[in-house]
Order: sequence, then structure tokens, then C-alpha cells
Amino acid sequence: MKMKLFQIFIVFLVVITAFFGFNKIEKLPEYKIIEIVEADKFYLDLNKNNKTDENEFVKLKHVRAFSSYKTSFSEKSAKDLNISHFDFLKLGVLAKNWAQVELLNKTVQVKGLSNCDFLNNSCYVEIKFDKGDLAKYLLLNGLAYLGDDAKRSGYYSYFNNIQIKNNLSKLKNIDFVIVNLKNGIVHNLNCEYASKITHGKLELKNKLTNSRLCKFCSEFDKLNFEIPKTNKKFAKSFHKSFDNIDLYFINPLEFKKPDSGCNTALCKRIVSEINNAKISIDIALYSFGFQDEIFNALKNAKQKGVIIRSVADFSKNSNGYHESEKFIKEFDSIVDSSESLMHNKFIIFDKKLVMSGSTNISSTGTGGYNSNISFFINDEDVVKAYLDEFEQMHSKKFSRKKIKLNNNFSSKIEAYFSPQDDILSDVIIPKIKNAKTKIYVSAFYLTDKKLIEELINAKKRGVEVLIIVDSLGASGFKNKITTLRENLIPTIVENWGGKNHEKTILIDDALILGSCNFSKSAFYRNDENIIVLNNKNATELYSDYFLYLFHSINKKFLHLFQLPKGKIQ
Repeated sequence: MKMKLFQIFIVFLVVITAFFGFNKIEKLPEYKIIEIVEADKFYLDLNKNNKTDENEFVKLKHVRAFSSYKTSFSEKSAKDLNISHFDFLKLGVLAKNWAQVELLNKTVQVKGLSNCDFLNNSCYVEIKFDKGDLAKYLLLNGLAYLGDDAKRSGYYSYFNNIQIKNNLSKLKNIDFVIVNLKNGIVHNLNCEYASKITHGKLELKNKLTNSRLCKFCSEFDKLNFEIPKTNKKFAKSFHKSFDNIDLYFINPLEFKKPDSGCNTALCKRIVSEINNAKISIDIALYSFGFQDEIFNALKNAKQKGVIIRSVADFSKNSNGYHESEKFIKEFDSIVDSSESLMHNKFIIFDKKLVMSGSTNISSTGTGGYNSNISFFINDEDVVKAYLDEFEQMHSKKFSRKKIKLNNNFSSKIEAYFSPQDDILSDVIIPKIKNAKTKIYVSAFYLTDKKLIEELINAKKRGVEVLIIVDSLGASGFKNKITTLRENLIPTIVENWGGKNHEKTILIDDALILGSCNFSKSAFYRNDENIIVLNNKNATELYSDYFLYLFHSINKKFLHLFQLPKGKIQ
């Protein structure tokens, strides 16, 4: 029995010795760390001459510290850890800075030097410093990850993914840049060329002086502004109801190409309302193209006895979808053939519900492709205003032949029509002049001189002004965009492929939507419509959506112009 107890005790001593041997039993040599390469790579003063010599470079055994060097290895390691490559490098900067403070010129205990092959740069050691085992400490504090031999060594349990995430959270507001080690040029992380660097080093931006900043980054930095962000994600198109209005958003990031099918929620809603109509459908369309489900639903409604009236544009300036003529013929449309545009996109169902917005009935609009916002409203006063507008056009009064009608609106929704209502001078500009906090503009065209001047004045007063413009619209009026940028208004040209068809302005708690581009022709010649939605919930939603789309665009297009890859109708 005693022998058995003794054997158990011997086994216990062996276990204790193995577990604590490095820390307590073995007397380890001590050396000073005289240079930090990374948090797991050092030069030890092995010959104690206070100089860095070739045969004094050692690496920490069992773990790998995060590195600030961008290489194919760091890219693979980041992928294995399921974090972005730049996040991996940011953790490398953190780890090295920690090591510089806690380890440089400090004396540490070293185990494993006898197994080193300095000629072949192979020296893996274990290190004890004043806080204990260095490898364990780095793992526990999210400054390192597991090496190839970590599972066998028992270090696996010390890996701390939660702390890694906490570290990244603390680093998110710190400005980093990356230095291309091949040519010495410095890039912001949002620069297109930063991700293409194969051999680079991440640095804190405020620590670099007299550096060669990439010319695109340099122009970006001259703007000297901070662009707010949102945590909301809008992966797909969606719709939202507020009181007696339904908003339909078509997300340009969802659709890769135009579609003749009825795949959007907006298209499905239009077909449903057509099918449910009992008395009348009044339609004012700029153009019609490749939307068979809507076309056939209208034909069926007509056959059931629903009265269908329509007005359409057919001027030489019209983009003219191929099927517009078929639509005009089938529904005996009253056409505007003047040089001004009948640019509306609205439908009135049974004189009770109106649909309008920026979305054309087309494969690029209701079919899904362009960025668009449309709305359904069942407000009695608003519907009446649209009916009055339709009646004027149906009696062949277009553009300046129309007369201004007196309409009463609630404080929540207002409707206006150009050119008889001076949308710019009486609606938009007064709201901009009274803006207190922010103005967000998303536009196909932004060319009106007076509007641009007021946006610049608002910026000078301290109002936050952000603008997204379509690449096709911007390419034709670069001088207007340049003027906005020179006045430090972040004006970004979308790189979705020529897809921003919105005509939207958010001004504090008011949201302006409709068919009206922000151009002189739209304000003073074309037949257009807008609504002003005074609803804080709606503006908060649009604010998040706008910022989500803004940050989906490469930031180099804050100073460059993107050539459109597609056409917007």
C-alpha cells in the first residue's frame, strides 16, 4: 500500500515538474531584448555587447504574433482566422507597439537556445518576462494566434478570439495607412491601390512625416472631412409604411442587370393594384419598356371594363423605350410631342390611390437595376392634386400651358408639379436655407446653378451636406461636381455601373421624392411631380439607407469620375 502511494506521489511530482518546470524549477539564462521586430520576434543581447548582431535573432515558440507586414502569409493567416487582411495588420501594429513598451530593453528568461541554428535563421525559444509566460500572455490578450505546434504544446486553450474582437473594436476609430515597401508610397486603407500592395507595412497615420502620399489619397485628404456611417445593412430592395404612405426602395447593389420580369416588390404591388382596380386607372408615363406583366394586367383590366386613360411623352428628346409605341397605341395615350419632357411616372387607381416616384416602368426601373424610390399614397388631398394634374395633361395641356391649381395639404405630405409650381424657389431652396443639421442628395442629374449655390451656402453654415451622383449624369457636367468638391462638399460618383436614378433630397426631417431631376429643364420646362414627406421616421430610415449606399462606393470617386458601364433610362 505504501509502495503504491509512493508511486502515485512520484507520478504527481513528474506532472508538477512538467507543468511548472519552466517557471519554477529550471534556472534559465537571462538576456536583454535589444530590438523588437514583431511581438514574437526579437534580437537578444546574447554576447552582452549592447549591439544587434546577426546570430542573436530569435522567434517565440508555439505562437505567432499578429504582424503589421502585408504579405501572402499574412493574407492567408487572416483568412484562416476569419478576419479581414487589414484587421490582421492593425492587430500587428497593436502587438508591436505593446512589445516596444513592455519588452524592449527588458531582461527576460530564455529557454531553448541550445537547440538554435542561427546560421539557418532557426531559433525558436520560450520566454518568461515579468508577467509570466510570454506566449500565453500574447494569446490571452489577443495579440497572437496559434502556431503550428500549439496543439501539441498545450497552448491551444489560451487562444482568445473574444479579446481579438475587443481589440479590433478599440482600433476602429484609429487612422492607419499602408506603406508600399517596393516604392515607399503611402496609401489610405480605403484607396483602391492599398489592397493591391503585395509587400507593405501598416503604420499609424499620425506617426508618418514627410511621406510620399499616393496622389489619390492626397486629394482625398485635402477635403478634410469626416463622413458619418451607419450600422444598418440593406442587402436587398425593401418597402416600408409610414401612416398613409408606402415607400418602395430598389437597391442598386441587389440587381446585376436589367430584368424584363416582375421581380421587384414595386412591380408586384403595381400589378396587384391594377388587378384590384374596379373603376379607373389613370397613367402618366415618361416611357414604357419590357414589363409584360404590367402591360398584360392593364389589358386585362381594360377588358373587364376598367376605364384606362394615359398620357405619355413622345418628344424628340425622349429616351423612348422600344415598347412605348405599343403602349401608346394599346391605351390610346395622349402624347406630348414638344421638346419639353412629360417626365412623370405616376398611376392613379380608382381615384383613391396614387403611385409615383423616380421609377420608370421598364426593365431597368420596375424590373430592378437602377437605384430608385417610389411611393403609394392614399391621402385624399394628395390624390386630388395628382388627378387635377392628370386632367390638365389629358386635355393636352403640357409644360407651361398648365395652370397652377390651389391644393390643400396636411402638414405630413405635400405635392407639387412643375413647371406651374416653382418647385426649386418655393419648395426646395427655402427648406435648404432653413436646414439646421443635414442635407443628403441622391441624384441622376444635379446641374441647377441656384441649387448648387444654396447647397454650398448650407455647407458654409455648418450643415452636413453629402451627395451621391450618377456616373452618367456626372460625366456630362463635371464642372458642377468639381464646384461642389472645391467647396468641401463630399460629392461621390457612384461606381455601380451608371445606376443612380434617384431624385431625392433629405433636409433635416423632410424627405423630397419624385420624378424631378435637379436641373433647370426639370424645374422650369418639363412636366414633373414631387412630394415632400414630413415624417421623422421616414427621414431616419432614408438617412441610414443613404449612408449605406454612400459607403458602398469606392472613396476614390470622391475626387474621380467613374465612366458608366450601363445606361439609365
